[in-house]
Amino acid sequence: MKHIYPLSDRQRDYASEHIGLVYRFLHSKFLNVDDYYDIVIFGYLAAVQQYDEDLRLQSRYSFSTIAWRQMRFSLFAHYRSCSRLKRNAPVISIYGERNDSALSLDSLLPDRQKTSMNPRRIRFMRWNSCRI
Repeated sequence: MKHIYPLSDRQRDYASEHIGLVYRFLHSKFLNVDDYYDIVIFGYLAAVQQYDEDLRLQSRYSFSTIAWRQMRFSLFAHYRSCSRLKRNAPVISIYGERNDSALSLDSLLPDRQKTSMNPRRIRFMRWNSCRI
């Protein structure tokens, strides 16, 4: 998405006249206004700026077409961002399993009680300032 900068007076008036498109878009997609307004409004404002500055867009398309497309793009960008692996990492508890979806640290590590370390290995690790 294009960088959004402060709107001119003309763009601000145009955006306030057509703000109903945002609510119509949210209701057509069955999205909660309180949750998704902040996401969709940036696409709407980008559409206002693009439509005002590009005469080709004004001659070929209506503003609602451009606004609808930009709002859809901003919604897709939000969904893409939320589906990234770093936002959906598994939760690991060091205290044990509290529910079925959380993994415990003990279930991922080998049984530490049964493994016996070689005394030479322990001295070597201490000598190299490693923590056991």
